[in-house]
Amino acid sequence: FPNPCHQPGLAGLTVADQQHWLSRVRGGPEESTAGFYLTGKTGRLRAAAHLAAWMTDPGPKGLAVVTGSPGTGKSALLALPVLLSDRFRRADLLRAADPGSLIQRTAGLLPAGTPVTAIHARGLNTDQAAGAIARALGRSSSTASELLEDLDTTPEHGRRVVIVDAVDEATSPATLLGGLLVPLARQPGLQVAVGARRHVLSGAGDTGLTIDLGTREYRDPQALTDYVHRLLIASEEPGVTTAYTPGAAVAHGGRGEAAVAVAAAIAQRATAREGTSESFLIGRLLALSARGRTEPADITSEGWQSELSASLAEAFDEDLARLGNQEPLARALLTALAWARGPGLPWEN
Repeated sequence: FPNPCHQPGLAGLTVADQQHWLSRVRGGPEESTAGFYLTGKTGRLRAAAHLAAWMTDPGPKGLAVVTGSPGTGKSALLALPVLLSDRFRRADLLRAADPGSLIQRTAGLLPAGTPVTAIHARGLNTDQAAGAIARALGRSSSTASELLEDLDTTPEHGRRVVIVDAVDEATSPATLLGGLLVPLARQPGLQVAVGARRHVLSGAGDTGLTIDLGTREYRDPQALTDYVHRLLIASEEPGVTTAYTPGAAVAHGGRGEAAVAVAAAIAQRATAREGTSESFLIGRLLALSARGRTEPADITSEGWQSELSASLAEAFDEDLARLGNQEPLARALLTALAWARGPGLPWEN
């Protein structure tokens, strides 16, 4: 039976695309996170403000690049304008956001209804990405060359922002950049912002805006610590109780005090040496591992920090160990899945 309320592509996005952008802003376990863990205090606020200013400035643009090490929050930053440009998603975000939060302040800088086209480039070749952009622009082109020729013949009226994330995970990042995205950024009426790791950006040429989340200007240590703390106490997951949920007393002090201390310790481990880069991904995984224990860390004991997982490998081993006698089966399954992409498992073994 046809559903008259069915919307297969809200704001031009497929269900899979919507999930990509939403999951980056939620920043927590997909099965239980109802709110948004996304945080920003200093550097992340500055990055969002610079991106919003680039999007709304009527002057010449050039290509905008959001880059940084893995886990620094490139996709989360780009997801903000993608979701805030859609009135349904914008209302959801603002309803759940605290006053003065990163979401609220970005929304104040980015007018509702800003025309944004969003593409998640993971696994796409250049022509597939061009086809997706063309459909969003209401054009019938199916290849990069067709789209660029069509735009040369019939330029866009008004303006539209094209956001392409995970360029480094496309089938050919260099071709996608040089053969489509850089030329698109030169087209009248189009602004192009991309998210990619640094090693693929040599073909980007001169950019109108570069936001490198690993540089001093955009660092935000307090945002990382707050993010880890909120994950430890499951602040955005109704009904989820963790070892650090406030309100329960334990023998070695309150859980709230332990959560603050553990969050700071995990944030330190999720920050590269000399504070050069903050990985929200590492912070998230270490926090989820720590909160999975039955008791919080005993912060009154000497050297309590050593009780925490020191790396992703240790956190992963601890999580698997909770499966008991099913651990060997889980490792076998995950090993096969890890090799499933690309050429697959080595045949000789």
